[in-house]
Amino acid sequence: SYKLGINTRWQESYFAFDHDQQPMTNANVTISFADLTYAQPIVLPHPIDTNLYYIITGFDKGLQYSMVDLRLRNGKGDINPQYKLIRIIPNGTLIGQRITTATSCDGVWLLVHQGDSNQILRIKIDKAGIHPPISQMASLAFTPRDYHTSGQLVGNMSASPDGKLLAICSDKGVELFEIEPCSGLIKNGRLIDTTTSYSACFSPDNTKLYVTQHNNTNGYIDNTAIVQWDVTDPTLINIQQSKSIILINSIYYWPYSNI
Repeated sequence: SYKLGINTRWQESYFAFDHDQQPMTNANVTISFADLTYAQPIVLPHPIDTNLYYIITGFDKGLQYSMVDLRLRNGKGDINPQYKLIRIIPNGTLIGQRITTATSCDGVWLLVHQGDSNQILRIKIDKAGIHPPISQMASLAFTPRDYHTSGQLVGNMSASPDGKLLAICSDKGVELFEIEPCSGLIKNGRLIDTTTSYSACFSPDNTKLYVTQHNNTNGYIDNTAIVQWDVTDPTLINIQQSKSIILINSIYYWPYSNI
């Protein structure tokens, strides 16, 4: 398999590596710490050519794609220089890790939560390539600022394996949406919890939603937990009542809290 990684250095680095864990020649790019922390790359196989892979990256708070061709560098693979960091959405418009993919009827939906509005962009990737973004309103419960806390970007966005559900985590809680697989339309938004939430994922059978949460009890004294909801019933009250704690960490006192 081919590895994709981002180096932690502040200076020029590489964002794609081959199966020997060596950087690809054309994968050099200047990144910042914020790009590393809040924009995780996504790798998608080309729908027709098995030698090609899309790499979706979120450098500079914008969205770009690059194309890996496994036939380059004597079969070790490299970024095609003609398809390196091709702009999908402008810089400064992406909210953190809120990038995910969902299965569509004839391809893949690339879903992106914008950073300057409550819009979600859905981008179709199919045999014809990467289509222009389609924008729609996502949350009516929050303002764009509600997705930020203390100047940071908190939370991710994750779709269920069958492409029918979408969870968005933020400082203000967890939102759950439905996705129409063929149109990509995101609908029926529900705020299922108001605890600060960092990361979400669904069970392989699409029946459970798991979220890591943070409970700030007093300044720098806090604890964290993994919680679960049953999402088989679309009724909000039933989803909320199904919440259970899977794991909870002890209250932790940050050592620099008195600085």
